[in-house]
Formats: sequence, C-alpha cells, structure tokens
Amino acid sequence: MKKVFLSMAALALVLASCSKEEVPGTNPDEVTNAVAIRIGQTVKGLETKAPVVNGSKVEATVLMHDASSTSAEWNKFNEVYQNTVTSNDFSADTDRATVSTGTFTAASEGDGGEVTLAPTLYYPSKSSTNHAFLAAVAPKGSLDGQTVKMAKVDGEQDVMYAPAKDFGVKPSGTVTASNLEFAHKTTQLIFKMKMTAASSGGEWGGTATLKSISLVDAQLPEAVNFTDGTVSWTAAAPFAIPGTGNWTIGTTEAQAGNAVMVKAGGVKVNVEINGGGKTYTYNDVVVNKESTTTPLVAVEGKSHIITLSVTEPDKASSATEIKATATVTDWVAGDKGSADLK
Repeated sequence: MKKVFLSMAALALVLASCSKEEVPGTNPDEVTNAVAIRIGQTVKGLETKAPVVNGSKVEATVLMHDASSTSAEWNKFNEVYQNTVTSNDFSADTDRATVSTGTFTAASEGDGGEVTLAPTLYYPSKSSTNHAFLAAVAPKGSLDGQTVKMAKVDGEQDVMYAPAKDFGVKPSGTVTASNLEFAHKTTQLIFKMKMTAASSGGEWGGTATLKSISLVDAQLPEAVNFTDGTVSWTAAAPFAIPGTGNWTIGTTEAQAGNAVMVKAGGVKVNVEINGGGKTYTYNDVVVNKESTTTPLVAVEGKSHIITLSVTEPDKASSATEIKATATVTDWVAGDKGSADLK
C-alpha cells in the first residue's frame, strides 16, 4: 500500500513539473522569444441593413503565411492548426499555427475593436526578415485548398472577406494592432409587402396572406478563395425567401420574411398569396427601381429594400363568376429511344 502511494506521489510531481508550454503539440498562451500578432478589424458598409451591423459578434477564419517580400505569396501558405512548442519556444517557424478562428465585435471604419485569436498567431521568430501576411473570411468555415467553405449555404449568411495585409516583421517593441478590412461579398435583399384594399365589396374581404416569395434564379455563396476573395456560387435555381409562409399582408408596408444574401444582379420573383380562400400566383415578376420602369440591378455590398404591392380586386356584383374544373389527359406514347454504353 505504501509503495502505491509513493508511485502516485512521484507521478504527481512529474506532472506538476511539466508546464502546458513544454508539451509538444499544444497551443500555449505565451512563447519565449516569439511575438503574438495583434489584429484589429473594420467592416465596410455597416450603414446598410445587413445582418452584420455595428456591434454584431462575428467569427472568421483567419489565414497567415510568411513571405520574404512586401507582397503576399499564398503559394507559401501551409495549413497548420496549432502551435507546436518545445521548451517554451518554436523549433522552427513552420511550427507556428497558420489557421485560426478570429472572434470580434464588428465595427465601422475607424472604430475597429481587436480580434481574439484561437489559437494565437505569431510573427516569424526564426527569421527576422520574413513578413507575416494575414487574410480572413467570415463566417468561419472549413479549409479546402485555397478556399474557405461555408458551413451553411442557406442564403442567410453575411459572407465577408478581408484581403491579405502585411503585418510586417517581428517587432522589437510594443505590438500595435493592425486592422483587417472586411467587405460584404453578396448583395442583400429585404422584401416588404403591403395591400391596397378594395373600396367596397372586395374579392378578399379586405384580408390576404402571403404564402411565399421566391427568387427565380438565385445563387448562394458556397466558398471564398482566401487569396483573392473570389466567391464560388451555387448554380442558379429558385430560392424561397425564409419566413414568408402564412404571413398576413397589411395595408401598411412591413417586412415579409428574412433578409437574404445572394449573388448580385437582376431580381425576378414568383409570389403566391391567398385571398378569399383562393391562391393567386404571380410568376416572373421583374423588380424595377422604385418609381421607374428600369430593372433593378442589385449591387455587391449593398442592401436593397424591395416593396411588393398588391391590390385587392373589386367584386363585380352583377357579374357571374366563372367556375372551371380540370382534367388531366393521359400521356401519349412517343417514339422510343435507345443508347449504347461503350
């Protein structure tokens, strides 16, 4: 029993003598002779009605590489997720993490707060002439080659990119935070609706509900190339605006559904509403600039409010309603086809 006690005590002493930094493969809070990089941030266009606004919490994937010149050289990027330290120091600059999650509170130009990095990113410590270059993509995602893939592709992600910035060589004195400048990579669409009720005896009884609003051809951001900010998009396809089902259309303009972020360009929609127990479908409606007949072209980095107005039809008291039934004609066999697989 005494022998077991001594063995456990010895083990405890060994563990106590090993600091976190002395264990290879860890992410230390501080490394001897290495200088941590400090990052600030700004977000362009926070005056728009984007989901990321002043004060929003943001998580971004931050990428770093070393270069001997004052220009970024992303071909030198090596994907490393943790700082590998032995005896409180890096054995080589390649032991430093190059991929980190940056967490920050979004701010506009001139008001950027500091970014918290996990793991910490460090200046080159073995080379006094190499520059550290950083770029970032938000929201954070997974790495695939030179792209950051979005964790969600749902049209509600405010995808942003901060281009590569030279943070310089390892400083000898106090480290000053240098800003990464994020910019929105999508356009934002916010839909509003209103109804003009019939003056008397309308077909809908003065009330209607929205069943759906769909973009006819929408492309959503799938990934961002962190070397140049190029966005990979989904194929153009119909996209239903989230949050529009069974929404009461009032006579006062109000937002219908959630804001969406998609590829910039022209806007065409399909709309379904229910009035008087019937469904009314409006297909391929081209959205124009307000008070004009010029088609709206949504712009990257800008937020567009689109108001859809519907007028309740008058009920003709002396008219006879047309009622129709539908039948489906059976398919008629056409020519047969064949193909040889070789």
